[in-house]
Amino acid sequence: MATLPFYFIPKWEGGKDGNPVLFLPDMSANRGYIACYAHMGQHSEASMDYYRRCRRVAPDKKERLALAALIREYSGFLHSSEHMELVRRDTKRFQRVRRVRV
Repeated sequence: MATLPFYFIPKWEGGKDGNPVLFLPDMSANRGYIACYAHMGQHSEASMDYYRRCRRVAPDKKERLALAALIREYSGFLHSSEHMELVRRDTKRFQRVRRVRV
């Protein structure tokens, strides 16, 4: 049976001592916001300004391990008919999806 993609954009907030954040571009969010998931706060909405301030995850081992742990944690919430699929950035397609769902 085919599974449905569950899209996420991995980013990093803060400096070396920061935290990984998964942005969820195809989930419902209020206008000007994007759904996200982090260890602290769990599911939430983030402003697009915050999304833009977060940077890509560095190839640094510490950051990659922290991101892998967060992805494992989040994948535990998915339905068996879903799989996680990484995307690099928020696109107009995802922005249209969010507008329709709100």
